[in-house]
Amino acid sequence: MSVGVSYNTAWLKKHKIFHVMKEQDDSRPLDGLVQIDEAYWGGERHGGKGGRCAPGKTPFVVAVASNPDGRPMHFRLLRTGRSDVGRGLGPALPG
Repeated sequence: MSVGVSYNTAWLKKHKIFHVMKEQDDSRPLDGLVQIDEAYWGGERHGGKGGRCAPGKTPFVVAVASNPDGRPMHFRLLRTGRSDVGRGLGPALPG
């Protein structure tokens, strides 16, 4: 599919749109039932050490607000340092 612009232009526009969407979403507080969990992104895929301590993994915290029917409505992702995960979420989450 062609949109009539170069790849670099399309990539830049996409990221600008995502940035504005994130700013809009971040201005709204999470409410209702909010579930929080930790996760890890990336790391070694083949060979090498696996699990949470694998090189290159980035720890982050996710908070998901659900409506009364249990459907997810809004979420926040927060990249944290390894020392933040498992130590408690108080200092890691704003507000």
